Amino acid sequence: MSCRVTTGVPQGSVLGPLLFIAYISPLQRLIVPTGVNHVLYADDVTLYLNIESDAVLSVACLNDCATSIAYWFMFNDLLLNPSKSEVLVVGTHQQIKACSSVDVMIAGPQYHNLIQLNFLE
Repeated sequence: MSCRVTTGVPQGSVLGPLLFIAYISPLQRLIVPTGVNHVLYADDVTLYLNIESDAVLSVACLNDCATSIAYWFMFNDLLLNPSKSEVLVVGTHQQIKACSSVDVMIAGPQYHNLIQLNFLE
C-alpha cells in the first residue's frame, strides 16, 4: 500500500530519522540568538541554561525560547508534547530557592514535571 505524504517524515523508514533532523534543523537559528544552550538529537530537543545572577531574567529567556519553539512546531505541522517535557533544576540550596518563585513554561502554562537536585555546599 502506498500513500502520498504532503507533510512530515514517513515513519519506520531508514531515511526517516535523517530527514527529520534535516526538517527540524532550522530550530537552531531560532534558539541561538536567545543565548539558551541546546542539543538536538533525533526527535529530542534539550534546552539548558546556566543561571548565574538573575534567576527571573534567565528563566524568562528560557520561557521565551520554549514559546518560540512551540510556535515553530505548530507552524511546521509538528506537535510539542508538554506532558513529556521536564524541567531539571540543579544547584545549591540557595540557587534552587532563588528559582523556586519562577515558573518555567513549556508550550503554555500547563503543569510540567519539576525535578530538583540539591548539592551540598
